[in-house]
Amino acid sequence: MAFATVQRVNHPRYFPFAMIPLILAIEQFCTALIALAVDFPAYDYLQGFFTLFLLILSQIIWPVWIPFALQRMERVWAIRRLLLFFVYLGVLVALFTTWDYIFYEVTVTLDGDDMRFIQKGDSYFQAYGTYLWMSVTLLPTLISYTKRMWIVGLTLALSYAIMRYLNPYDFIFFSPIVALVLGGSIYFVLIEVPESEALWQR
Repeated sequence: MAFATVQRVNHPRYFPFAMIPLILAIEQFCTALIALAVDFPAYDYLQGFFTLFLLILSQIIWPVWIPFALQRMERVWAIRRLLLFFVYLGVLVALFTTWDYIFYEVTVTLDGDDMRFIQKGDSYFQAYGTYLWMSVTLLPTLISYTKRMWIVGLTLALSYAIMRYLNPYDFIFFSPIVALVLGGSIYFVLIEVPESEALWQR
């Protein structure tokens, strides 16, 4: 799915958006290795590295990448300017998240088949900033004029709602099924991009 989505585009403006399924695939790979390290102490050395890598990818890069990818492919000038605001807001969220990870340790536990990431300490951003994190990654998909982008927004909204309901105090990570559905919705958006639009220049 990830490579098929990247191969679907033929203009640099669409590459950041097409790369999202690949980012999701890397997240799933990291999650699998973390679970392996938790279950088998012999692989414990993998846990710290891949936990850090997963947190950087999903909690720091994600809130910047989503609005940036949509801003790059947006054709309506006013919406592009608005999406640029979300890019800056995503950078701010990423900085606050980085601050949290520097001063508050994150541990991984397995609750049956569910993996939980618990941040030690009383982190203000983790308590309230998660909703800002969700807004920065969700709202751009709902205001974009790109055809079928609302499908991506609906998928994200349902995913966030379900994950917050099941794990209200954990970080937000996409399960394999959600990642597959989200990747499929992104591919569905890119199918709608005609050849003339894919070659659009500023």
